[in-house]
Amino acid sequence: MKLSDFSAKLPYCYLEQNKEQFWLYNCNSGKKKKISQTGVIIWELCDGKRSIADIIDILENAFYEDKNSIMPDIIITLNYFSSYSFICFDPKEIKKKLFIKAVLILKSNNIPFFVTAGILLGWRRDNSFIPWDADIDFGVWKHKVEEKTVIDAFEKEGFTIDNLLPFGMDAIQIFYKNYNITIDIGFYSKQGKNAVYKSNYQDSKNRKIDLKYIVPAAIFENLKTVNMFGEQVSIPKNTEAYLEACYGAHWRTPKIYQNWHQDATYKGGEP
Repeated sequence: MKLSDFSAKLPYCYLEQNKEQFWLYNCNSGKKKKISQTGVIIWELCDGKRSIADIIDILENAFYEDKNSIMPDIIITLNYFSSYSFICFDPKEIKKKLFIKAVLILKSNNIPFFVTAGILLGWRRDNSFIPWDADIDFGVWKHKVEEKTVIDAFEKEGFTIDNLLPFGMDAIQIFYKNYNITIDIGFYSKQGKNAVYKSNYQDSKNRKIDLKYIVPAAIFENLKTVNMFGEQVSIPKNTEAYLEACYGAHWRTPKIYQNWHQDATYKGGEP
């Protein structure tokens, strides 16, 4: 971690207050950690737009304390948040490296795929990666791609696999080293005129919430090839229709979701 790094909240994490106590909750892992009021301030400043140096300067002015005296505590707090995957550092550079690596693995193993969700949104809207988005999302058709093919392709390149398909989720999550960013491969099945993707998550009370995301199958059947961050990849030909289906009519306006499972504008993908 460098002072020039940017820190961003991960989209599946949010802050809860219970009377005078504050808790950070990670929907993916189900972990919940108590933090101080100063921790709350630091958490709120992790917006993907401020560097660690910026956060230190803000707190120095807010508390009228010497920078050198408060810096160690701020660094410890940020490392604590990162260790429980509440935030990530410098996500754009990490994402670009992982995106290119994942694309090359999929291509070299002849796995037909298309880019979806936040990666596609960031490329189309900002020509960049979204700082607070913690996933690199690809889609495949379940009837065309076997899960073992995907697992074997990434495992032999040193990735760790979390196969969620046997647990009622149409996804394989892929991790690399100690990065707090995952590669998510969504397995879509065709049901009538729709492409369907099943998922679930745990809420703050550890209850399992089942979700089913639906988009018109034609969106993923009609693809085009584009240069995305230096790699030739397939995306929905009608990109705008897909993004509007995912994020609503105002997809061109950036928004940080405190809990995308609750904020979803449609049952068909991550907001």
